[in-house]
Amino acid sequence: MGNAVREETHGHVRRLTLCRPEAYNTITPEFRDELGAAIDAAERDREVRVILLDAEGPAFCAGYGLDWSTSAQAVEDGRGGRVWDSVADQHMIGSFAAVWAKLHEC
Repeated sequence: MGNAVREETHGHVRRLTLCRPEAYNTITPEFRDELGAAIDAAERDREVRVILLDAEGPAFCAGYGLDWSTSAQAVEDGRGGRVWDSVADQHMIGSFAAVWAKLHEC
């Protein structure tokens, strides 16, 4: 696991802490994957009955990481400029919604 999510277990409680305070815990593909894996691991652990989600820093989560998405998803427009890739953006938002749904379902 990377550094975006820290996992701790105390009794029957699995605490998942978002650990990107310098970026206000914004959502990136790596963050999405780590959080999804941490939720899956907690759900498989028969001793875990509660998942507590919290965050380091001044913001729980400032939302979608636009700095990441504009640099990673923008494409050249043929004139030397960059164009927002709305399809890739929608895919990222949808894939992260699936991670939040995991919390709701468990």
